[in-house]
Amino acid sequence: MRFVSLILLTALLLPQWAFAETSQSGFVFFPVLDSSFDPNFTIAAVNASVTADPYGHPTDPASDQMPGSGAELQLDCPWFQFGANPLRQQISVVDYEYRGLKMRSLELNPHYVMTAGFVGLGFGPGFGFLEQTDAYDQPHTYFTLQYGASLVFNLGFLHLAIESRRQMSQEENGKHLDNLRQVTKVGINF
Repeated sequence: MRFVSLILLTALLLPQWAFAETSQSGFVFFPVLDSSFDPNFTIAAVNASVTADPYGHPTDPASDQMPGSGAELQLDCPWFQFGANPLRQQISVVDYEYRGLKMRSLELNPHYVMTAGFVGLGFGPGFGFLEQTDAYDQPHTYFTLQYGASLVFNLGFLHLAIESRRQMSQEENGKHLDNLRQVTKVGINF
């Protein structure tokens, strides 16, 4: 039910947010077709901590931290932009391990980033897949939806960011991998 609620909430709010931005500062459809388009690539190392119970039970956030690390590729969205502030596509892969349990997350998170100088505040939805490998090396894959917010610092070529994401997964056999993650990123802007 919570999965359906998130889909409905996104469907209701996204068009209003997009319309407000479009009417105020201009909407560009397929900016990649413009010869002046620059994707502004960023590659970052990701360090994450996830509060999750892989067995679908309530957790104690102080004791159930699953550490993880991975990589992320960011670029300005080639499909559409909403004016002066960029819509950034964040594509990440992060591996987690906790008490012998392993998870791998593959995500696409479009973030609208409001910038002021070298500082940016971003937010947006996302979707992806979580693959969990149990103690018997049996993989289980879950489709996920998420939303998050980030604080970004771009100091020339140096990219620093902190981010918080709430991720909800499909339920399978009474089990889900819903989680809250805290992410730090260090990368290079191209």
